[in-house]
Amino acid sequence: MSEQDKKRQDVLQRIQKRELELKSKKEERMTTSSNEKIEEDPAQFYKTFYELKNNISIAVDNLEQSQQQVQELQHLLNMSVHFLSPYDTRQADQVIKTLEADIEKIKKTLGEKKKFSFKRRVPKTPNTTPATPVNSTEARTQEQDTLSQMNGKTFDGVEGSLIIEPVDYSKDTSSLRVNPDDDIIISNCENAKIQFCCVSGAAYLKSLKNCTVLMGPISGSAFLQNCTNCTIVLASRQARIHTSTNCDFYLYTRSDPIIEHCSDVKFAPYDFDYENVDQHFKMAQFDRSKNEEWYKVKDFNWLKQEQSPNWSIMPESDRASFTFEK
Repeated sequence: MSEQDKKRQDVLQRIQKRELELKSKKEERMTTSSNEKIEEDPAQFYKTFYELKNNISIAVDNLEQSQQQVQELQHLLNMSVHFLSPYDTRQADQVIKTLEADIEKIKKTLGEKKKFSFKRRVPKTPNTTPATPVNSTEARTQEQDTLSQMNGKTFDGVEGSLIIEPVDYSKDTSSLRVNPDDDIIISNCENAKIQFCCVSGAAYLKSLKNCTVLMGPISGSAFLQNCTNCTIVLASRQARIHTSTNCDFYLYTRSDPIIEHCSDVKFAPYDFDYENVDQHFKMAQFDRSKNEEWYKVKDFNWLKQEQSPNWSIMPESDRASFTFEK
């Protein structure tokens, strides 16, 4: 047997060994996951989902492992979809599709390189250029790009006042600016007061400075990013807050609020009153009398047992009450 044949056989043996190890781990994970009950908590789902996602480093030398990790993400989503809102399900599914596309892109590149090498009949040389993995920052950018492409009503660059007056859904609603299942995008606003006295499907608030935002019930999730010196009052199934500082959040949530890369943010219970607000809460399937999650904040950048220094509960003496004003 030639030296080249020995090397080829050694490589094949290593590949077979790796495949057996991956198969064994997959069976072990499948067995474990089938015996575990997934906690029906959207906040816990997203914590687990993004921890798994951020551990995926897609590169030429670990495609099999990456594919297995993406399959685990898909399995987690499949097991959780019954308690997630449609909006949250779409966002998680888009993350998985983006990872799968990255894997396919590398596979295609490898295939083209092999064809090129065969036609030229050049000797194979080691690739000294390190593969660039998809790190957590890039993955987060992909998530943000997905959010920015939400198919919804966009309100960009608001200055001064923006009002959607209280809607009575028992009457004719054919001319509504925002329908109950619409996604709302509010971005790039400064020194603005925004009052949305209506029901919406999901909300994305981005790059707000010195703003007051008062919103009626959001039946899905609210995602907030890059907010500075703002007061934000909203009711949603879940609230996720990123890269924000010196803000006051008055929340009604059905799950624990999540913060990440935030500082000096304060929390208080939802307190926005306007005509038909009770009707709106019922339409969003919220019970306004049971607001029990707003203070159970999860800081994904603080893993210690003691209280995170990045957020606090607003003292009652400092809290405000908000009513609709024309």
